Amino acid sequence: MKGFVSSTLATLAGATVLIGTQGASVVTASLTAAATTVSPKPTTLFPAETVQLTNEVLAAVSSNVRNANISDVFHFADPYTDSTLSKKNPRSCKVMPGDVSWPKNLLWNTLDTLLGKRLIKTVPLAAYCYPEWPEYDADKCANITSQWAVSNLHMDDPVSIMLPRYEGRTCMAPGYNYTKTCGHTAGGGHSPLSSMYGMAADQVLAMEANGRFITASSTENSDIFWMLRGGGGSTIGVVTSLIVKALPRLPTTTVTFNFTINDAPNVDAFWKGIEAYFVNFEDFINAGTYGYYYVGASATEIGTDDAGSTDYYFRMHSVVAPNMTIAETKALLAPWYNVLDSLNITYTPCHDAWAVASPKEYVGAAAVKTTSRLMPRSVFQDDTLRQRTYAAHKDAIEKGIIGLFVAGFHISGTGIAVAPPNDTSVLPALLAHVIVGIKWPNNATWETVRNASLAVTSWTNVLRDIAPESGAYMSEADLIEPNLQEAFYGANYPALYALKQKYDPTGLFFALTAVGAEDWEVRTTDPLPYSWNNNGRLCPVTS
Repeated sequence: MKGFVSSTLATLAGATVLIGTQGASVVTASLTAAATTVSPKPTTLFPAETVQLTNEVLAAVSSNVRNANISDVFHFADPYTDSTLSKKNPRSCKVMPGDVSWPKNLLWNTLDTLLGKRLIKTVPLAAYCYPEWPEYDADKCANITSQWAVSNLHMDDPVSIMLPRYEGRTCMAPGYNYTKTCGHTAGGGHSPLSSMYGMAADQVLAMEANGRFITASSTENSDIFWMLRGGGGSTIGVVTSLIVKALPRLPTTTVTFNFTINDAPNVDAFWKGIEAYFVNFEDFINAGTYGYYYVGASATEIGTDDAGSTDYYFRMHSVVAPNMTIAETKALLAPWYNVLDSLNITYTPCHDAWAVASPKEYVGAAAVKTTSRLMPRSVFQDDTLRQRTYAAHKDAIEKGIIGLFVAGFHISGTGIAVAPPNDTSVLPALLAHVIVGIKWPNNATWETVRNASLAVTSWTNVLRDIAPESGAYMSEADLIEPNLQEAFYGANYPALYALKQKYDPTGLFFALTAVGAEDWEVRTTDPLPYSWNNNGRLCPVTS
């Protein structure tokens, strides 16, 4: 089969390639790209997007090959007819590196040439640190190790992700990987301007998607457009670019400060200072501001805490007040400041630049797991529910599991400066986004990791009980979230699932929490059955 497919690709490009059934011998290769350059629509396509596989190209392939069994391999799967889909193989386990049917390097190189040298051969970022790997380089390893917790290192690499626990806590196996980048916008996307202008998905005017290369907008392929605006990234196609709204530049005030238990006269005063924040939550959001906070044990930075410390802290990473002066921002926060002052809590708010209000965060950690819950406006309009939400924060730190911490946002999913859109699939319930995390030692046993993972998932039931009709933000959520389809997609899920089956009936695209994930299972071999673990073979769920 390998030689058969390789010879097919060579024929498409007019190449001279001789390859045995085991891919053993190569005489010469003179390949040209099979894709063609199309005329771009005015101002809508980037140069790289004008190089496309088209129906005309595939018609030429069929003419050259003159064998439908071969040429059909390269046809677009048409969601509107069964003419090509009926000839595809039924769902089966995905091929992995090391399998007999995994393509040899020659085939990858051939495909790369046909695509105009656009195929990325991914090498794990940490490969430089493994002596048994050909990429091993002690100097590069030292540099990577020193920068591992810096977000830029991972952002600049096409393979790496911010939290390596989601790729098995180690260097991935060599090969080609297509599913490493997740989507801020396609997952909804919150930001410091959300309370003013809504979610990131609300700003998208059009998307380019699919191997056939289409444009999705409110008037063209509108069902795909709806799904991609909040229904999960790359669930039914590959988005190559977005057209988004350009919003006016606004003067913005930011505020950052923190206080610890040592800055308060006693522990009760410390917690009352935090409670006052929740009392004013809705007023802050109604003014269009955004807040990002941490509550935990130990005043050191997240990622370096000693689990079990009783040195409690509250850290306001940033309050962002768009289109507000410093005086207006101080006036808005005054009711909270007045309570802090009356409690004799020492704090020093800094009203400064964005770089101060939003420092780079700690990334690259494999010894932490988070869960989350979206808290709707109704929680903060009900004194009892608001009090329970505050108490949940307090109990998580004082009475919860060792290593637990809470991070959160006061944020609105609909902006005060714009009318809410009606053509996105973003889960609508949002006024607060609360994240609960747990840490464990880097040398923890599998049993410790498993127990911690299950414990934080279970503990978050406190928040689920407060807001049972709400959900969770999929980009910062628990991969073993109970009833994840309801939690991540809510009432939109049936429609999203139908679109998934329409546009990706063979299940080409997969993620553990994506639409249609329930049709597949990762058959893991690691001793951690309840986790984010995706080290294993991906196979259809059997009845």
